[in-house]
Amino acid sequence: MSQQSTPTRIKEVWKSRQLCLKAAGFDPGAIDGVRGVATIRAEQRFEHFYSVKVNWNSKVFQRYIVKLAQDYSADVCRGHQENHGLR
Repeated sequence: MSQQSTPTRIKEVWKSRQLCLKAAGFDPGAIDGVRGVATIRAEQRFEHFYSVKVNWNSKVFQRYIVKLAQDYSADVCRGHQENHGLR
């Protein structure tokens, strides 16, 4: 069984985090697995909007952002359906 190298694993973790931010409505730029300027700004916008400190190591925060992302995505899909007469 082959394990991913640490840099590859870190990149995958950051891709997941970027996807969570994007799904919650905070564009992190390219989903590239790099915590660059766009990702940091998305985290800052998230913190400002929700008055919640981004803490990726906190299980509570992780559940919180996943739930927000699910809710936001559902709202976007619902709005898309309504705007296109699909409901």
